[in-house]
Amino acid sequence: MNLTTVGKYVTIDWSTEWANDPEIQLVQGPVAEPLKYWVKEYDPRYLYLGLAGEYAHFYVHDTRNETGFNGKVFNLTMADGSTRSIEGPWQSRASVFNMLMRNAMYHITEVTNAPYRAMRVEWIKAHLPEDVCLVKVVKDGEVKYYASPRPDTNLCAQLMKIKPEICRA
Repeated sequence: MNLTTVGKYVTIDWSTEWANDPEIQLVQGPVAEPLKYWVKEYDPRYLYLGLAGEYAHFYVHDTRNETGFNGKVFNLTMADGSTRSIEGPWQSRASVFNMLMRNAMYHITEVTNAPYRAMRVEWIKAHLPEDVCLVKVVKDGEVKYYASPRPDTNLCAQLMKIKPEICRA
């Protein structure tokens, strides 16, 4: 069974038969611009962060290992107009970015139906359906944001009957 709660720009899809987390979906959002990447070195790893308005995408790349993903190469356009190439493997989970950038001015969360895989958490929070909030969870050093029904809502009451662990707020 799926339950969906709809906001103006963001919907949350709750797949109640599975052990997965609720899916944050972008319905309509800011116009996507081309990504421009910045790089930060964490010897020997590099974090490439691409921003386009509220959207974000990034790669964490370790130069000691460039043999993964069949050697697939990504060419990234940097903010200064130059191009950098990275060869797999890399990581691109939002929780990895948030872990490395703990003191950043913003965090990101993964979204679907969006031009890029992640968006700034503050933007998502401001556009969630009324009966939903984001919960920050730190596990194994990674920082992830989960959609959760607000405890005093009808949505929470519905979900508690089916999947009680989902009401984390």
